Amino acid sequence: MERGDLISVAAGIGIVIVVLLVLRPSVLTEATGPDGDATAYPTSTPDPTVVPTTTTAPVPDRPPSPFRIVYTSHPEQQPNYLLPKNLTFLGGSDLPWDDGVAVFALLQESRGGVTESFTVSYPLWRWNCSIDSSSRPEHALLRVALVNATDGSILDGAEIRSGERVSKTVQYSQRGFYFITSCQQISSFTCALEYPVPR
Repeated sequence: MERGDLISVAAGIGIVIVVLLVLRPSVLTEATGPDGDATAYPTSTPDPTVVPTTTTAPVPDRPPSPFRIVYTSHPEQQPNYLLPKNLTFLGGSDLPWDDGVAVFALLQESRGGVTESFTVSYPLWRWNCSIDSSSRPEHALLRVALVNATDGSILDGAEIRSGERVSKTVQYSQRGFYFITSCQQISSFTCALEYPVPR
């Protein structure tokens, strides 16, 4: 093709576009169906009278008060009331959570024992333990086991020394649990049961 032919083709296309715009200016602004009906295809222009709505869950003013976990006066009635000699096989503390937490139960004591059974309804929760050992911190030791109340199997456990904090994540719910604890040379300890709350 020669240069003059290319100019002629480009000029022809330009003339067709100009004639089309003069005779039908709506070609650029609305789509039409095969029968020429402009309402055959919806436009993408949003309706300004419709306001999108968002639903937010109500946020309580403050989380409910945590319930207190207490020792039972009859530990022999639990399926298992003895700690194994070594709890370190259950591993150390789990990774911290990125979200905030709310405490739903507390075990605060200064001696060891077996707690009463309790039920947790949260699908994901953790127990977070720390000790206060002001008298002889170099010999302080807390041993804790989370036990399945149905069959007495130990689900998780930890050995905590002075200055340490242990968090254990649990993904069991809707069943009974209890704690077995053993203390040596500590003033007091706290095990907080927590669930994640978005920030």
